[in-house]
Amino acid sequence: MKKFATRHEPSVRYLNAGLIARVYPEYQLNADKVQVVETTSGQYYGKGYQDVQNRVPKIANTMADLDWKPGVTMADALRGIYDYYRDQVAASRDLSE
Repeated sequence: MKKFATRHEPSVRYLNAGLIARVYPEYQLNADKVQVVETTSGQYYGKGYQDVQNRVPKIANTMADLDWKPGVTMADALRGIYDYYRDQVAASRDLSE
């Protein structure tokens, strides 16, 4: 699988369409149906809401303070989340049958 760039914020559009379809080709049909609607924070939350353009946490200080570095890539973390969700959906179906 293609790795995420470590210095760039992955977009919701990329995470939805690109990653899911590439990691799980069997979900391509469903991924193609998803429509990502772009809007501003003002349109969504209303006048007066203050938001930042990009939310990119800076973890350099945390890494230094704790002598730590992430042990899992973004792609691997998302794969684990998708796998867990898929397994939970399957288990829920089994309970209802």
